[in-house]
Amino acid sequence: PTMPVDEILGLSKNELEIVQLSWLRRRFLDLKERIPSLKQLSLKQGVDDFSSLNEATKVFFTHKVYKSYPLTLIEKKKFELLTKWLDKLTIHNLSQIDMKGVSSIDEWMDRLDANGMLMIHSTGTTGKLSFIPRSESERPGWANGWYQVLEALTGVNIKKKKMPVFFPGYRTGRQIANKLVGTFGPEMAGDDSEYHVVFDSHMSADFMSLAGRLRAAQAKGELGKLDMIKALVKSKGELIKIKKQRPKLMKAWFDKMINEYRGRQVFVMATYPDLIKAAIEGLKNGIKGAFHPDSILISGGGMKGYEPPENWKEIVKEFYGVNNIY
Repeated sequence: PTMPVDEILGLSKNELEIVQLSWLRRRFLDLKERIPSLKQLSLKQGVDDFSSLNEATKVFFTHKVYKSYPLTLIEKKKFELLTKWLDKLTIHNLSQIDMKGVSSIDEWMDRLDANGMLMIHSTGTTGKLSFIPRSESERPGWANGWYQVLEALTGVNIKKKKMPVFFPGYRTGRQIANKLVGTFGPEMAGDDSEYHVVFDSHMSADFMSLAGRLRAAQAKGELGKLDMIKALVKSKGELIKIKKQRPKLMKAWFDKMINEYRGRQVFVMATYPDLIKAAIEGLKNGIKGAFHPDSILISGGGMKGYEPPENWKEIVKEFYGVNNIY
């Protein structure tokens, strides 16, 4: 059963830990014999059950588990073997899924999703994508968790309160943040036409994989050692193309937000640098209090190397016209 947000936030620390531990134990005991990698980890750690949250962390998967596949499986298009690797991370039987004709990561995940999965992946900044096997059966829980987090943050039931949604990313994609906003953004907006993105296209996992490997190889001085040098060079060309297009597309996205939604209540989810740079530019153009004070701005993930002004929070609030940055 689902607990309402106000009940969850009303629990004491001890009460909350009792609830968390109870459900965590139930989940672990249900899955440990059904997920091969979890069974292997629990045996290695000597954990058959646990009585505290600290003990439970011994059987949590690190991010490395989700990218423990040999990279050659992607380079040589051995997607049937990549599926066999993924099969060890989920209770769903993936062994019977036909991978004939699959020649890319995007096609591979399309084939998995067509058979009941809901695949997501990381940004690949280490040079290797993490593949996380969610499934359609988890969608209701994922949606409930997302809306509860937003309500806990903002005090607004965004599942019921519809407002235009602005996201400076791709319309669709399986990278975690993009998948999250792309899945629930149109629903939050009430209509797909009120869900506004910078790139009206799909974020390719193959492109992200190649771009991540390119960056990692350059950082290590190993570019010449990679087998897929031609593909990586092509990827670099695509990166340059996107960098050239992004300012123009960002401006169009920003202008639409300001010109057509001035004074309205909106939901904006963006990185800190994007929020701050837009606010600085807007204030230079004499725009203050652009939106309704009850508009929602959500950010996270750090500054990505950007050095903001010390008073960046005041700048953002003044431009957007809001009292809080969540």
